[in-house]
Amino acid sequence: MMPSRKSFSVTSLVTCSLFIIVTLTFTACPSSNDGHNHTPGAVATCTTPQICTDCKDVIVAALGHDESTKTVNGLCARTGCTSPLLYTIGDTGPGEGKIFYIADDGFDVEGYTGTTGSFAGYTAHYLEVAPANASDPICWGLATLDDNTEIGNGLTTYANDVAADNAISNGIIGNGRKDTQIIIAEMGSSLEYAARSASEYTTDSGHTDWFLPSITEFNLLYQSTSTVSGMPTSGNFWSSSQLDKWQAWYQNFFFCNQQFTAKNSSTSITVRAVRAF
Repeated sequence: MMPSRKSFSVTSLVTCSLFIIVTLTFTACPSSNDGHNHTPGAVATCTTPQICTDCKDVIVAALGHDESTKTVNGLCARTGCTSPLLYTIGDTGPGEGKIFYIADDGFDVEGYTGTTGSFAGYTAHYLEVAPANASDPICWGLATLDDNTEIGNGLTTYANDVAADNAISNGIIGNGRKDTQIIIAEMGSSLEYAARSASEYTTDSGHTDWFLPSITEFNLLYQSTSTVSGMPTSGNFWSSSQLDKWQAWYQNFFFCNQQFTAKNSSTSITVRAVRAF
């Protein structure tokens, strides 16, 4: 039989008729024969308690996540946390939209350097879709076909279905925010167009990092419509990816695929912004 925890009582006489008994309980390990204290196992983490390696009693309870930076990067702020992700698919994110994609190890968001809208590249773990469309049907970027030029400066370009399909298969993401700024730098502020509409989208949360997703990022959004409530389930939505000087890619929710059309088409294609954090 394992010995019980060690304890003793101290009796102190206060008056002729009153005394107080104080009982002190030591944390001697019940599995030890010599009454020694617990043998600590691995230190407690956010999700795992510290356990005595002898008797398996909990010495220190799990610490719980430090959520002080949850609305900034969605990660536990406690140093050494081994499972830091604080959001799950379908949760309402910091921008009041829905989390539709999570990368446990993170993914690279490409940075952009320009006269306006510059930002450094960073590692994100989530994609969040805006709770509502950013605009009514609107053109991708240019008012007339005569004005159409293929935008360079690193804008993501998929010249055919094969190239777009390969990018989707290879999981190429993290380029939509950079592409949005490249389009805005090219188009300016005199027109209403998809990239500008996405970047100017706001909610009460105050976040200003919304962008027009790339066609590969929009495919992830489409793939989540069956499992995440509040997602768009019909219609056509512009991406920030171009096909060539005349055409750009969009996500077709009716035919469940990616298609392209003239950049100045504004009759049936709208904008749904996303953010990466």
